[in-house]
Formats: sequence, C-alpha cells, structure tokens
Amino acid sequence: MSDVASAASGPRVLECRHPHREATVAASSGSGSLPTDVMDAGNRRLVIAALVYAGAWIVAMLGAALLTTAILPAVGAPDTGPPGGLAYQYGLSAVVITGSLAFAWLLRARRAKGHACGNLAIGFELFGALGILMSELWHGVPLEAAGHNAGGISWVCGWMIFFPIVVPSTKRRAVVATMLTAATGPAMLLIVWLRDVPLPGPATIFFWVLSFPMSAGMALVGARVVHGLGREVAKARELGSYRLVERLGRGGMGEVWRAEHRLLARPAAVKLIRPETLSRAGGADAAVKRFEREALITAGLRSPHTIALYDFGQAPDGSLYYAMELLEGMDLETMVQRFGPIPAPRTIYLLQQVCRSLAEAHASGLVHRDVKPANVFVCRLGLSYDFVKVLDFGLVKPSQAQTDVKLTAEGVASGTPAYMAPEVATGEAEVDARADLYALGCVAYWMLTGQLVFEGGSAVRVIADHVRTPPVPPSQRTEVEIPDALEALVLEMLEKAPADRPADALEVLRRLSAIELDDPWTEHDGDAWWQTHQPQARPAGVRPSTSSSARERAA
Repeated sequence: MSDVASAASGPRVLECRHPHREATVAASSGSGSLPTDVMDAGNRRLVIAALVYAGAWIVAMLGAALLTTAILPAVGAPDTGPPGGLAYQYGLSAVVITGSLAFAWLLRARRAKGHACGNLAIGFELFGALGILMSELWHGVPLEAAGHNAGGISWVCGWMIFFPIVVPSTKRRAVVATMLTAATGPAMLLIVWLRDVPLPGPATIFFWVLSFPMSAGMALVGARVVHGLGREVAKARELGSYRLVERLGRGGMGEVWRAEHRLLARPAAVKLIRPETLSRAGGADAAVKRFEREALITAGLRSPHTIALYDFGQAPDGSLYYAMELLEGMDLETMVQRFGPIPAPRTIYLLQQVCRSLAEAHASGLVHRDVKPANVFVCRLGLSYDFVKVLDFGLVKPSQAQTDVKLTAEGVASGTPAYMAPEVATGEAEVDARADLYALGCVAYWMLTGQLVFEGGSAVRVIADHVRTPPVPPSQRTEVEIPDALEALVLEMLEKAPADRPADALEVLRRLSAIELDDPWTEHDGDAWWQTHQPQARPAGVRPSTSSSARERAA
C-alpha cells in the first residue's frame, strides 16, 4: 500500500507499507536527534558518496595501469610506483571498490533506516580514510610524494572535513567518527615506521601528523553547524503538542505530515495550510475564522466512520494546522485503480458506513462539499477490516482553479468536478446535504464500474454534463452484477434536481440495508480480502479468518 498523502484533501494512505519502501521510522525525541527526513536525505547522500568513492578508485586504478604500462614506457621514464607494483594497487583497489559498493548496497537496500544508518556512516568514514592511507603510506610510498600536491597533507584530512557536512549525524556520532578517523593517520604512520620503511625528516612528519587534529577540529565545527541547522528545522516543525516527523504529501492546499505527540505515544497525521495559501483564498482573517468554526464542528462529530480530529491551531508563522488520526489502509480511488471495480455486496457494505458518517454531519449542519473516492478511506481499525473513514470535511475551501476533473475545483465552486452536484456547479445559493448525496452517487458509480459518471476532456465539459446530461446506467458500463434496487438507488442519487434525490443519508442507508443479496459482504470477507491482497496490513498475532466463503470471495 502506498504511504503517500495528498495535501489537497487530507491523508490518503497512511501508516502502511509502500511496495518499494517502508514508512520512515519516527525520529527520536532526544535532544541530540535530527528530523528523520533530514537523516534520510543524509543517508541518500551517503549512498552517492560511496558510489563516487568507488568510482574514483576505479578511475585511479585504470589511470595507474595506463601510466605504468603505456605512458611511462613510451617516454622512457622510470617507474616510481610502490614496490608492490600493479599487483598491490589492483588488490587494494579491488578491496576498496568492493567495500564501497557493499556500503552503498546496504544503504540502498534499506537494511537500516533513519538514525540506524549512523553506525554504517561511521564505518564508511573509517573505511574510506583507511583506503586513502593504505594508498598513501602502506607500501613504502614516500610521505612527500604521497602528499606532494597538498604540501605534505594527507587526503584523509579533506575526507574528514567533507564527510560530516555531507552526511549529517548526531553530535555524539560526529565526535566519535571524527576522532576515530583522525587517529587513523598517526596509527598508520606508526605501523609504517615499525616496518622499517624510510620516512622523511621530523619537520615533515610533525606537520603531517599535526594536520589530522587540525582537520578534526574543522570537521567538528562543520558538523556542529549542520547539526544546529537540523535542530532548527526540527524546532520549526513543532506545532502545539505535535512534532512533524515526515512529509507524506503536498498539494495545492498545503502539506500532510506524519507527526508524533510530544507527550503521548500516539501517531497522528497533521495537515498544514501555509499562509500564502490563505492569502490566495481571499484573506487570512476570514480563512482563520472559517477554519476554526468548521474545525470545531468536525471535532464534535462522534461517528466512528468520520476521521477523528485531535487538535487544531495556528503556528507562529501564520500557518493553520490540524492533527487527525493516522490510518492503515487505502482510499476508494486507489482501491479501484489497483484492484478494479468493487462487487455490489461489498459496495453496499462500504456505502452504508459512509452514510452513517454523512448522516451525523448533516444533522450537525455540516455539508461535506467534497465527497469523492479519495476522501473515503477503507482501513483496519483495531481488529476490524473494511472499516470506512470519511476524510476532509472541507475545513478550508480550495483556492486555486484546477483543470484535472479529479482535482478539487477552486475559485468558482467548492468541490471536485467529477463528483459535483448540478446545483453546486451552477452556483446556486441554496446547497444542502443532498449535494453530498449526489456526490455519493458518483462515488458508488465509480466503485461499481471503475469509471467516472462523466469523463469529458476538461473540467468545464464534465461540469456541463453534470448539469444537463443524463448518466448512463452503471450496469451498461461494467461486467459487475448490479442488483436492480442498487442501480435504481444510484441513479436516483444522480438526479439533477435535489428534490428528486433521496431526502437524506439515513434514507440512503435504509434503502441500502433493504437490498436483498444472496451472499452479503461481511467483516470476515473483508478480513480475507486484506489477508489475500494486503497481508502486510494485518496486525501482528492476529489469526487469519477461517471462513471458507470469505476466502473464496477474496480470491
């Protein structure tokens, strides 16, 4: 399942495993920690550094071979290479290149994540330093020749300064890695001396050895600066009692983040609306008032099928945010795109739960205004599967026009063109809960057919069809068997005039419950479906369903 959220509408697929990567582990709340995405960015740069390091050794090995076998003999110059010759260089290069690629593979394969990559980073910094020193000193290369271009300074000094800037780490790890790397130079020099290799004069050795602690000091200063910037980022992400951990998605309205409560062990999804978005919406003051009013209404909803709102507020920079529960599952848009049309019994089962959420919202005087498959989330809640959560009750109206018929239409009317009721599209002043029922009819159509009710080439064309074009019955656009009563109800919800639609969500719920089915969908069927198609979403220790009918239906 995807681990991405659309910031335009709210969290879509949260707290689940992506087919290509697992969700990032939340950053530690310790004082020395950095945001997880900052650490992950450093880990990606570490992969690149390992590949570049291996590439540099490949180039150096080929260059040494070319120099020794072709260029020097051609000009009649003597071979001044190490006593071990090409055999030593090839052997050392092979070890270093293989080791570097192994580090890159370990990090790329996500064997370690976030702060867990810190030990690998320390190991690679030491590995890289030893490789350079082995090339410079180990087989009798004179110290002056090894560091001639740097005035007698080892290339390890540059490596030591470069590494903590490119790969940010905690203070403790930076100190450990830098000190260990700084110690490699004198230690290797001592080994060379014990092998009775001729060394230069004391002044050259003193300057060469002194360059290591000097470079270590510079590296620690750079690491401290980078770490401080990372901590500033973490501090800027603190919203009330929540700390932003990982950005899940972004859209025209803002961003959605995975967050953690600073005191409670409870993950959350935080939707963040930036100040510039509010200004485009027609004024920050009006947007804040509307945000607060609708947030309070939504927070008062108690239906288990409505997304739970934990907190809301305004950040010091003027951004609005609200925290909601983090869910496991996928929205209906993703489900149909990935697995095809949904059988009628399951469609009825899911729509009933949507109706329960909308019925309470309508009774509270709140019209959703953007009912669509992407806002109907099918998830696991506790031990229950196929549990529906209705998302995004329009806390902030969209602010920017869109041309994609699946994107929220902004500026002219509130909603999504592909699911927009005619009275909303024409801008009628009186828009009530029956606009949500029209959109719900469009959602049911999508679930049963895998197609939109109207699929014009532009948002304007689709809106025009919603206003005046009768829909094709869903049974004519799908091979899924649709009961007559269900098709009649869907077409009734898609009536152009609000008065011709069902009176409210409770009536839709009643009529859905009255549809007779030979084999109705149950919670056990949902359990079997998730077990078959998304087994990684199952909680640890839960035994699979033993219902044979459920397994047959899921297959």
